[in-house]
Amino acid sequence: MGGDDHDHFDTRTSEGTRSANTRKISPTQIWLTIFVPALLYYSLLSPTTTSFLSLLNVLPSYTPIATTIRIRDGTPDEVYKLIHETHKYGFEYVIGDEIETIDKSVERELLESESESSISSNTSASETGTSFFDMTWVEDTELGRGYLLLSDSSAAGKVWRYETGGGIIPIGKSLYLDQSGCRSLKAASSSTSFSCNNGRNGSRGMTLQILKDESRFDIGSLIVAEGGEHRIVRLEVDGARSPLVLDVPSLCDETSKRLEMDDNSSSAGKLMYSPFGDLLFTETMECSVNVDSNADGETTARTSEIRTGVYRLKEVVNIPPIPFQKSREAHEWEMGQLINYHDREMKNSNNSEHITQMSDMFTANVAFSGLRHISDMAVMKELTSMLIAGSFMNKDDGSYKFVIVKVVDDPDKDSDSGGDSDRESDNKDLQDAPVFFDMTDFFKSHNNNNEVGIALTLDANGNIFATYPGGIAILDSEGDLLATVELNLDASSSSSSHTDHLVVPTAIVIGNDGYLYVSTTTTLLRWRIKSKPLDYPTNLIVPKRK
Repeated sequence: MGGDDHDHFDTRTSEGTRSANTRKISPTQIWLTIFVPALLYYSLLSPTTTSFLSLLNVLPSYTPIATTIRIRDGTPDEVYKLIHETHKYGFEYVIGDEIETIDKSVERELLESESESSISSNTSASETGTSFFDMTWVEDTELGRGYLLLSDSSAAGKVWRYETGGGIIPIGKSLYLDQSGCRSLKAASSSTSFSCNNGRNGSRGMTLQILKDESRFDIGSLIVAEGGEHRIVRLEVDGARSPLVLDVPSLCDETSKRLEMDDNSSSAGKLMYSPFGDLLFTETMECSVNVDSNADGETTARTSEIRTGVYRLKEVVNIPPIPFQKSREAHEWEMGQLINYHDREMKNSNNSEHITQMSDMFTANVAFSGLRHISDMAVMKELTSMLIAGSFMNKDDGSYKFVIVKVVDDPDKDSDSGGDSDRESDNKDLQDAPVFFDMTDFFKSHNNNNEVGIALTLDANGNIFATYPGGIAILDSEGDLLATVELNLDASSSSSSHTDHLVVPTAIVIGNDGYLYVSTTTTLLRWRIKSKPLDYPTNLIVPKRK
């Protein structure tokens, strides 16, 4: 009996043990295993200035900037639907932690010293200093999140990638593209002393080429303005850089000339991709103009005049790519060589329709001109109008007017006409355009500084965020000033008493991660806001030819 009882006890114990070992985890336990780590991350590990682990130097903390919101023509209810009150969130540095100075002469001296040292060494100037020029937001469907790209125009150029990431440790800044503006020996320069690391030969403006019916307007191929190569290119999947723009019509006469993108101008090389599939970009030229003549009409005096234009390249999506094997060789191409290459490729594919259109495909026309300086462009939510920010000289007193003008943009209005008449009728004088908002009062401290301009971005409701030295103006879609956001040196100081040291934005973007990003030449700032980015429709983009 005892033996039978003992054997029975062992059997039950063994079965009970096996049953416990194979017991399944309940749905509640699964939920807790996900929720608790997430709670710990957002409450303790989030990389903010109040992060608990940041105090222990386990994670980096971000340096705050005193942020002041001033309600203007808007109501508090209107304003705080777009942004948070500053006692909850303020601007913070995520790259760099020093206030940008308004004194550009100091920056030029630094760039010149970097250029001199780069001639005798292979050290890139961007390793010792940056010059952020532009930003764009990119959504990655495979990652399930987006990231910010920053264009660095110093030396040979780099495109940096910034992202918070989806894990415990923030990813931060990483290199996305090296030699983003200059990587050839010749680099479209006849000077034997030319060096990619000498001055600002890096990348300038950036935008994305979006395909028709894409799920979002921030998913596409990167287009970059290469300052040192004097061209605009599209980055292909295989790594090739396909030239899109080499030559442009002159703003001075009826000739065409090589794209310059003068490294001393902050107006040249701004890019924008329209909801209709056109690439718009800016270029600045110095023109010689007559100022006096005699009774016979002969010129007796001439002077130089700076002119900036907005150019349009239509149906960019139909410009064929070049293969990776030809990418390096294409650095040496002039416009004729580029067209001849694509003509040969199309003949080999027996595509006669494309052959007759190849020369027109690379023709960029002047869409808008009339301003000395153009600092940014943006399409309005209703899609038929564009905002163009820039400046021009007031002839009465020689000061500069900093304005945002509104223009009706109809790229197809003259599509049936051709030749020179099409080029002339498509060109609109921006000085005749209605002023959407006059920002001159925000530029009083440095009215004659053309290195500083207005940067633009729009939110999902069509509100405009426009930058100025020391802050951001928030406008509604009718051009009413809702509020200003001032970025001060410290919480106890007013912006008017610190005109010598201001945060001077170069670009502004609303990310899909809940942050408003602002770049200066050396820093990246962010601010958590309620507004979402404007996601333009993609069904109006011209379809890609088969």
